[in-house]
Amino acid sequence: MGAEPASSRVIIIGPLPPPMNGAAKNTGRIGTDLAAAGVEIVRLTTSTTVGSSHSRTYAYHRARAFQTVRNASNLLKDLRVDDRIYIVPDGGLGIWYNLVYCIIIALQGSGVVWMHHRSYPNMVRRDFALSLIVRMLHRRLGHVFLDDEMAHQFTLNYGVPVRQSYIIRNAATCDVKVSSQRLLEQRSDICVGFLSNLNFDKGFDIAVAVFKVVALVRPDIVFSVGGEPSDAEAKALLADLRSALGSRLSYHGHVEGDAKQSFFEGIDVFVFPTTYHFEAQPNVIYEAMAAGASVVSTVHACIPYMFEQASHRLVALGEREKMVKDTIDAVLTEIDVLSTAEGRFSSRCNSQDEFSRIQSDARKAYQRFITFELAGKS
Repeated sequence: MGAEPASSRVIIIGPLPPPMNGAAKNTGRIGTDLAAAGVEIVRLTTSTTVGSSHSRTYAYHRARAFQTVRNASNLLKDLRVDDRIYIVPDGGLGIWYNLVYCIIIALQGSGVVWMHHRSYPNMVRRDFALSLIVRMLHRRLGHVFLDDEMAHQFTLNYGVPVRQSYIIRNAATCDVKVSSQRLLEQRSDICVGFLSNLNFDKGFDIAVAVFKVVALVRPDIVFSVGGEPSDAEAKALLADLRSALGSRLSYHGHVEGDAKQSFFEGIDVFVFPTTYHFEAQPNVIYEAMAAGASVVSTVHACIPYMFEQASHRLVALGEREKMVKDTIDAVLTEIDVLSTAEGRFSSRCNSQDEFSRIQSDARKAYQRFITFELAGKS
């Protein structure tokens, strides 16, 4: 017989739905997989439905402060010495809310604390609050990084030995399945797509400008957009795009599950010109690769390290006008590659094969982390 799970619980502190975003989805998946393994879970969400990480207003921080007091009170009353802690540190001022939880953990004691880093700015510059957390907990602190570069930057900027660590790419929990190449036979149009929360941080304004120009240059191309507008400006951009492209644009709104699978299977080029300050390793890029789409994105956060071969196109951050021009050039170049049946088939196979290799390694690391570090099996 196999070893039974340890009696300790796992306390999850991090973003959880609602609202649904990449970080909340990934944290939620950790809890789901632990629960499926028979582990007792305590969830302390750091998400709030007031504002968002893209609009950190006074109301947002007031809601976060109240939420932190409530979570801290529960942690003070209920923390046990054999608890395992899984925490997703926030970016920006949000890390100070995480510091409150870590002070309680340091003072009251617990088992090992695992910190899953999902904010790239925390790695490339030394954050004072995170450095305090690392100093307080480092003897029992383990780290999960999204790639080797993240781990390297952390070591450089925080100057403490990393006692335990894992590299787990977000491909491990990608919920878009590798698609059959036979789907290509069902459609002839080349489709360019964008999927995310629709806002300026995620590059929706750039995508709109790019789609309108590409539509003029290539009247044979169709377009697909998924996601909900985050604010009035994004709603206006979406209305403008729908007016400009008419029937050549398919708008899907929020997509999950089978609808997301269908969305990515229906596109050939995925455009994601994100400039989001707290970006890390976007789920949507791996989702697009799983379905065989080519990716046009930005040299930003973990994105340059997501690809093992130069089969996708990256645009440097800079002035908006130059980013629009460079993204247009990248999309048109990729469309030219896909314009022959051989080019389209080859590009799609390369993207899926690359993703499959990345996901295979990531899932092995993820399973070891869940099984041995959080579920406590030996």
